[in-house]
Amino acid sequence: MKALRTLTRVVLISSAVLSSVSALALDFPLRADDLNLNHHYTTDTHWSGGAQANALDIVARRHIGNGKWDYLKTDGADKKVNSNYIIYGVKIRAMEDGTVVNCWRNAPQNTPGSNHAKVGEGYIAYAGNYLYVRHDDGNYALYAHAQPGSIPTALCPHNATYNSQAEPGYVLNGDG
Repeated sequence: MKALRTLTRVVLISSAVLSSVSALALDFPLRADDLNLNHHYTTDTHWSGGAQANALDIVARRHIGNGKWDYLKTDGADKKVNSNYIIYGVKIRAMEDGTVVNCWRNAPQNTPGSNHAKVGEGYIAYAGNYLYVRHDDGNYALYAHAQPGSIPTALCPHNATYNSQAEPGYVLNGDG
C-alpha cells in the first residue's frame, strides 16, 4: 500500500476520476478493503490530449486465470452496464484537505464506451459528476465520473442535470 501513496496526474474513472497537476506524496483516494480479495487497483491510459495528456485512470480488476485480468464483476457481464464494473460504486476519498472550487453532481451517466449526447453538445462536461479541489498545498485534483447524486450537496450545491449554456469540449462545467 505504501507504493500507492505517490501519485502523479492520476484520473479516477467510472465513478471516480482524479487528475493532479504535479508529483505529490498523498493518500491514495481508494481503499483496498473496498474490494474483494482477488481484486486490485491498477492504472490504465486515459485520454491522449489536452489537459489530461498525462492522466491515468484508476481501475479495479479481478484475476480470471492464466495471467489474465478483467474489469467486470463476473464472466460474461454486459460491458454496456456501469454497475457491472468492479470500480462502480467504490467510495472516493479526498487525498488531503482542500476547498471545492468547481463541481457538478447530477449529470446522467454515460453508457460505457460512449458519451451521453449532451456531452457532445456541451451541456454536460467531460468530467461528468465531479469535484475540482484546490488542496491546502495549492495543487488541484479532479475527482470525476461519480454516480449521479453520489456527491453530497454540502460539497456541491448544483442540482441541475445540464449546464445552462453549451460549452462543447469543456472538461468542467461553467455553471459549476
